[in-house]
Amino acid sequence: MKRLFITLFMTGFMLILVGQSWATNGAQLIGVGPISRSMGGTGIANPQSATSAVYLNPGSMIFVERIDFGGSIFKPDSKATVGGASGNSQEKIFLMPAIGMIMHPKEWLAMGMSLVQVVGMGTDYRTTPVSSVGRLQINQTDFIFAGALKLMKDKLGIGLSVPISYQEVDTGTGISSDIGIAVKIGIAYEISSKSANEQSKLLRVGAYFKTPPLLTPKHSLAGLNKLGAPAEIGLGVSLIAIKKLILSFDGKYILWDSAKGYGDSSGGFDWKNQFVFGFGAQLGGNAEDLLLGWFILRAGYNYGSKVVQNNAFFSLPALVKHHFSLGFSVEIGPAMHMNVGGVLGIKESRSAGTNNSAELKTWSLEMGISGIFS
Repeated sequence: MKRLFITLFMTGFMLILVGQSWATNGAQLIGVGPISRSMGGTGIANPQSATSAVYLNPGSMIFVERIDFGGSIFKPDSKATVGGASGNSQEKIFLMPAIGMIMHPKEWLAMGMSLVQVVGMGTDYRTTPVSSVGRLQINQTDFIFAGALKLMKDKLGIGLSVPISYQEVDTGTGISSDIGIAVKIGIAYEISSKSANEQSKLLRVGAYFKTPPLLTPKHSLAGLNKLGAPAEIGLGVSLIAIKKLILSFDGKYILWDSAKGYGDSSGGFDWKNQFVFGFGAQLGGNAEDLLLGWFILRAGYNYGSKVVQNNAFFSLPALVKHHFSLGFSVEIGPAMHMNVGGVLGIKESRSAGTNNSAELKTWSLEMGISGIFS
């Protein structure tokens, strides 16, 4: 089975090199992979997939030993009005691969890697009545290597990951690409207890800090002087209060204001820092305690505060603040699941000056398969 999933992992690597996507927590996805996205993008404290553990919090990898292969079919609907003329962006369907693997080669060590498309945004108005808006696409794919120490009888994880980012900028006249490298430090801790009736209760907490790029992409395109991924801080809590029910809450603070290009007030997007909150619920366990013996149900909500200030740059309407998600997993073999979900981004709009406005709404379908090693 491991050979099968490694083959899928490499297939996903090829797909992710040619895929494009959209994202709506600013320029970032609300989560990676069908499981995390179905739970409102949560997973900092108690990840339910290898993809989200490696991507969100390397310290939490001590709770996961599995491989996940998945992706999203994403449909944005963007509209711009300039001087009274309106047009819909011609960008249609996008593919967002997300794959990850975590193994525990030693009793004290967890190691993982992931390939995820984490940034994808843009529009194309070149053939519409607002052709002056033009086209702009920004895509970022992260190849992440991570490791975590398993301490205190596997209840405490301290991890480190190195995201190597491949970024593309396309203005319709050509593609500019570059590489960025950052470091993420994460920690996760488990607290368990027994109630009077011997019902197990489980609380997990996690946190991470991601540095600004240590190697910054040097795009100087369309007035964007060096686009670099933002620094981040994240905190998560997960509770199993009753058997088979997992509740999760994540909070993030994304420092767009200090990120090259994104926060620049002249020549950049002039974005401000963003708070992101995610809530998720899962009914049924990944390895055992499945509903009906073969089924897992998930739901979530994600909120991202406004990042756009007074900038009238309609090519990048990073507007959607509210996302609702649903998903499920079905057991398809020994320790194998098929994961399905969907995310709906509620329409948001903004105005800038007289007769100038932009709006965006999105939906996506999430699909994938996973295998549990332990």
